[in-house]
Amino acid sequence: MRIRHYTPSDFRSVLSLFHRSVHQGCAPYCTPAQLAAWAPAPPNVIKWTTSLASGLTWVTVDDDGQMLGFVQIGRDGTLSHLYVDPDHGRRGLGAGLLRIALTWAGEERLASVRVVSPASSRPFFERQGFFLAPDREGPRRYTLTPATMMLKSLLTTAPAN
Repeated sequence: MRIRHYTPSDFRSVLSLFHRSVHQGCAPYCTPAQLAAWAPAPPNVIKWTTSLASGLTWVTVDDDGQMLGFVQIGRDGTLSHLYVDPDHGRRGLGAGLLRIALTWAGEERLASVRVVSPASSRPFFERQGFFLAPDREGPRRYTLTPATMMLKSLLTTAPAN
């Protein structure tokens, strides 16, 4: 398994993984209408092309080149995508992808990283050091799907003398 930068040849694999991740991994937490709004079939290719071109994206692939997960972060520190193939969940792939994005954000000297997290992902982000933002409610990108804005501070404080 390895993590590498996204390339345009990964496009179809990213779309497929996203759809499977949402429809299989989030099915216990969402209605069919919510899942269809979040990850419609067919996907909006123009929207995805624009999205993947607008941020920094890394993918995890296995030794055979199969897509296992991807993460995308904007230059402003907004984590827009973090998805893992549902058949490979709970093996540290999401945490590994997130570490890559957080490392990049730290190298860019960003003060924080933010994510609009669906309720099903909130425990994962809390384990990674994210906390609920003061306004708590994120934009409603998914029909009727509750989501919260979460932040992770990247600032370090100097030890007191």
